[in-house]
Amino acid sequence: MATYIGLLRAVNLPGHNKIAMADLRDVLTRLGMRDVVTLLQSGNFVCRSDVRSSPELERLVEETATNNWG
Repeated sequence: MATYIGLLRAVNLPGHNKIAMADLRDVLTRLGMRDVVTLLQSGNFVCRSDVRSSPELERLVEETATNNWG
């Protein structure tokens, strides 16, 4: 199981892209990621996952974010 760092861009800017970090943690956990930790209200996170590659994890998070908050 690898550890990944996610740096989501343009999250929680004044008036745009509001995402509660608790919701982000819940969504990432439902995607099968473990030990999800978020940093303040930045949209940045650290997690562990069995995903085989960084691009695969990126695609999964991007698709999920678009469907949940897009």
